[in-house]
Amino acid sequence: MFQRLVKNNLKFRRNQKAFTLVEVIVTLAILSSLIVIIAGLASYTAGKLRSIQQRNMNYALRSALDLVGQKMYSANDKVTIPNGSSPITVYGFRYYKSGDPTDKLKIDANMIVIVSSYDDSPVVKKCTFFGYDSGDQNLKMGQNNCDSFLILADLKNSVLPKNIKLTSFVVQDGSNLMTDPTDTIIPKIMIDATVQDQQGTVKSELQTTFSMDGYNVKGLQS
Repeated sequence: MFQRLVKNNLKFRRNQKAFTLVEVIVTLAILSSLIVIIAGLASYTAGKLRSIQQRNMNYALRSALDLVGQKMYSANDKVTIPNGSSPITVYGFRYYKSGDPTDKLKIDANMIVIVSSYDDSPVVKKCTFFGYDSGDQNLKMGQNNCDSFLILADLKNSVLPKNIKLTSFVVQDGSNLMTDPTDTIIPKIMIDATVQDQQGTVKSELQTTFSMDGYNVKGLQS
């Protein structure tokens, strides 16, 4: 009788141990499934956030370059801007590098000058300047009455939002501009620009070309 009780007790313990092991396996399986699900949700959320950031940066960069294009399309007048002993006539637009508009060698800045179509008066014409500030990593703009060439330090208005930095702004060599009223070319400017968020985790690149309206070119030639 005693031996039977001992045998039944050992059998019960073996059964109890086996049941506990099954519980552990089931628990681990559930936990593993939960980890996989959570990791998948986290990855999906991160991808969704990245997609939103990418779309926002594309929109910001496109809007900034559209502003350049808008000013360029309205550049239907020509002006002569004082530049020491070598005044420079701007037909529609021109671009230059560094603070000296006659210096084509320095690469510390890319500047674009646009002669706007609207005036303060029938006499005073407006010149709009865009420039890439590599220090602030932003596209900036400024405006004056075409009485001098502006430099980067004069450009106060940022075109891009503060949470986005402009890591590259290059005016391509294939761009052209009118240097004489008899030129038959249509002025165009080709730009490669790259923006990143402030964390540098998401990047967006855009290559675009802006050309003047043919009607405005005829106005410059008249």
